[in-house]
Amino acid sequence: MACALLIGAGGCQQDAPFAAQSTPSAAEVLAAVDSGDIKAVRTLVAKGANPDAAVPGDGTALILASKQGKLAMVDTLLELGAGVEVPSHGDGNPLIMAAKAGHDDVVARLVEAGADPNAVVAGDETPLINAARGGHLGTVEYLVEHGADVNLGVTADFGQWRSPLNQAGSEAIKSYLIRQGASADGDADSERSAKR
Repeated sequence: MACALLIGAGGCQQDAPFAAQSTPSAAEVLAAVDSGDIKAVRTLVAKGANPDAAVPGDGTALILASKQGKLAMVDTLLELGAGVEVPSHGDGNPLIMAAKAGHDDVVARLVEAGADPNAVVAGDETPLINAARGGHLGTVEYLVEHGADVNLGVTADFGQWRSPLNQAGSEAIKSYLIRQGASADGDADSERSAKR
């Protein structure tokens, strides 16, 4: 209080470190996520870092943590306000990256937090297509049980039609998807463009 009064009178100076502080960058947050340093992530966000800021090629902090299967980090980022469906062009969204890597615990946590199992991100596909292509049967089953459309396909690179069934990475996944009602060409009525 005394310093506040002196500042008004021009007689008290703030310490230089406080005056020169800047907002931490997305790259700093992603470096902390990559190293698994939850304390550093908390500190950076407390200092004003945006947990949803993205770095091209890595995405947001939550995308990176999801891709790497770091459940404790995912929980921390969600607690700190990271958006469960925030996409990054070319890097998907958290659920797409967790499904692509077959991180079932992270997939479950993201769905529990409100991630859409049928989300399509520009330049990417659905979580189910990514899980099917990666050969992750457990992830495919979880997504379908939680509302993923087995016939939701996208028109992606060079006009190529992609569906969970035509991208399935194993016979077990193909068989499961067919038992769940997947058709060879998917459902044209449920198509979404991956180039949106």
